[in-house]
Amino acid sequence: PDHAATVDILGGASVRDRSATLSPVITAQAVVEMADLAATVYIDAAVLDYIARLAAANRNTPDVRLRVSVRGALALIRCIKVWAASQGRHYAVPDDVKDLAQPVLAHRMVMDPEAEFDGATAPLALTRVLSDVTPPQQRAAQLPCPSFGLRSHRWRDMNFARRPIPRCQRGGLTARLLRAAQQLYRSSPK
Repeated sequence: PDHAATVDILGGASVRDRSATLSPVITAQAVVEMADLAATVYIDAAVLDYIARLAAANRNTPDVRLRVSVRGALALIRCIKVWAASQGRHYAVPDDVKDLAQPVLAHRMVMDPEAEFDGATAPLALTRVLSDVTPPQQRAAQLPCPSFGLRSHRWRDMNFARRPIPRCQRGGLTARLLRAAQQLYRSSPK
C-alpha cells in the first residue's frame, strides 16, 4: 500500500477484529450459487483426454522430480470449470487448459536440483509439455445446450471468445451471477 493507506492501517491498530467492521459485498447464498454453477460446466471428453495426456507427458519429463499427479489434474479441471463459468460459458475449451496449466500445476512440481542449477524451472517444463502435447481439434460430442446452435465439431469454428451467454441461460442464474461477479470485480480495489 502507499503511504496514506499504511498510515490508515496503523491508525486502526486498536481494532482487534477487523472483520466486524466490514460489510458484505456478496451474500453467502450467491457464493453457493456460483459454486453450483461452476459444477455444471461441461468438459468434453476430448478436453479431458488432453488434460490426461498433459499429466502423462509431465510424468515423463526428466528435469522434474515430483510431477503432476491425478489430484493435480483434478484441480486443473475444477479451475477450468470456474474459469469457463466466469467467462459466461457452460463449456470448457482447450485454450482454458493452456491458460490455466501454469498457475494451477507449476507449484505442484519439484524440479531436480541438478536441473535447477542448469536453469530449469517448473514453468519452463510446463511450457515444454504444453508445446509437445497437441490440443484436440474436434469435440468428442455435441455441446449439451441446444441454444448454442453449433453444427461444427471443430473447436476453431466455434469462435468461443465472442460467444454470448446462450439464450437458454440469459435471464437465469448465469446472467445474474456474472453480473454480480462483474460488479464485484469493478468495485474491488485494483
